[in-house]
Amino acid sequence: MSRFLPTNSPPLRQKILLYGMPFLAIVVAGVFIVNVVVNAIGLRGSDQYWYVGYMPMLEATGLPVTNAIYPSAALLFSPDVLPPRMHNIPVTYLVGWVHGAGFTDYQAWVLVDAVFAFVIAAGLYLIAKKMGLKFPILSSIFFLSFPFTLWFTLNALAEMSLALGSILLLFGTILVTRLRRTPRQVALISLFCVASGTVLMIYTRDNYFLLIPAQIYFAIWACRKLGVRWFWALPSLGFTGVLVGVKSLILPSYPHAGPISQLMAGTRSEPGQMTSYYNLDQSDFSLGEFVEKAMAGLLAGVLPSSVSEVITESFILAIAIISIFVWRGRDGSKMIIFWSSVVLAIYLATSAAFQAQNRYIFALVPFVAVLSVDLLGRVWSWSERNKKAVRLGFRTFAFATLLSIVVLNVASTLTAHSYSLNARVSMAENNALSSQMRLEPSGSILTLSEGAEAIPFTYSAVPRPVLAVNPRITSERAVADMIVKWEVRVLVGDDEKDFAYLSRAVKLAYGNGAILIAQPKIEGVNKFAHFWTVDTVINH
Repeated sequence: MSRFLPTNSPPLRQKILLYGMPFLAIVVAGVFIVNVVVNAIGLRGSDQYWYVGYMPMLEATGLPVTNAIYPSAALLFSPDVLPPRMHNIPVTYLVGWVHGAGFTDYQAWVLVDAVFAFVIAAGLYLIAKKMGLKFPILSSIFFLSFPFTLWFTLNALAEMSLALGSILLLFGTILVTRLRRTPRQVALISLFCVASGTVLMIYTRDNYFLLIPAQIYFAIWACRKLGVRWFWALPSLGFTGVLVGVKSLILPSYPHAGPISQLMAGTRSEPGQMTSYYNLDQSDFSLGEFVEKAMAGLLAGVLPSSVSEVITESFILAIAIISIFVWRGRDGSKMIIFWSSVVLAIYLATSAAFQAQNRYIFALVPFVAVLSVDLLGRVWSWSERNKKAVRLGFRTFAFATLLSIVVLNVASTLTAHSYSLNARVSMAENNALSSQMRLEPSGSILTLSEGAEAIPFTYSAVPRPVLAVNPRITSERAVADMIVKWEVRVLVGDDEKDFAYLSRAVKLAYGNGAILIAQPKIEGVNKFAHFWTVDTVINH
């Protein structure tokens, strides 16, 4: 690190920089670990129940499946043959292996995410060092300080796997500059490193198929001095093409109505985000409605809606956009901006085409960690060029660095505390639901849902199938058919309107041979407080 210090720096200042950075890294890593240990108390609500629930299902059924059954899947599967897991992605198999080693389902996710976080932090240090950035350890410090890094360590979600893919893209890009004297190594190592990152990200989320055109461009650029550039680019591109092509065979997707219906989800005619899972009939595409939805999603993805988003999303977007205009990297390091721009574009496209969610931006965080160090390094370079401003440059650099790290870590700690509070509420509700499930007769569960509200049942009812039905989409006749086919014995709703809807469906299923019996209200559960059980008259 001493080579980054100006020759006229006082000894005290040199010691602060030489020993202060590693000490700061240890402190930040310690804060990160403490926050994980203290706040990783259990599952918080939302689709974490999908990511975690497959593990007890695997133990109960011996199959990697989910017990969340939507009407589209109910038509194709049966209680004896359940659909594949809702998120059938590589990291879930790794977490399953860790779970099998003796950790609880949630602990396994946190452990895998935490290990990924430190692997990414170490990788960022190596990348920043190879790029010749001043104080490369700051890239690791910034990554561990970002609130999103801690948030996605505590949550059982797949975003840390996407960040790992970003690191592979960065490594492949840096290798181009480091191995420019050995072109065959460039072709065999660098391009396959980028291909591996591309495949990992596509296998994690389908929207990252937009990386493929960027990979093709990068391959041509990397092989531009190798004569027949396509000859050297083809192996890595073929590797990507084959693995992406067989993805549906290796990791079959949960059935849905198709990409057009998914694009129309969230529009005026298809207001719910899960509509493509409720009906296999493809929605009609409306350009006007899609553009209206896309503009709203794009604005929501860019503009903050709360103070926390200013520190998280807005900070990430600002660093990425500023760096695009001020970056002056040489040789292959310019491709860092290329890849960060591609990942940023995928985030914006996803927000517009589907919906704006803050977790979609996390794949950009490793790039921002590196770009932030470059921006701070410019302050130092400015002081080197202006000998009279060395002291001012050092103070500005130190103040900006410490302020950023303190603000980010305070925000991370508050975020972790918020997670633990939400987790306590979710755990109490889940325990109440699980206790109720054990008291009810065997058979599948059917719950009326507009979307995510039914997800807790997919965890509390394991290993029993849970059918989520939207009354605005699914007819009573279709519900009656599901009640018979899936041997539904427990029905869940929220009010008398739901009771009337389900009563008609039960009558269509059994005629006058069954009735609905109300069960005691579940305390501690805000949604779906009413349970009804199907009781066949023949039993009396």
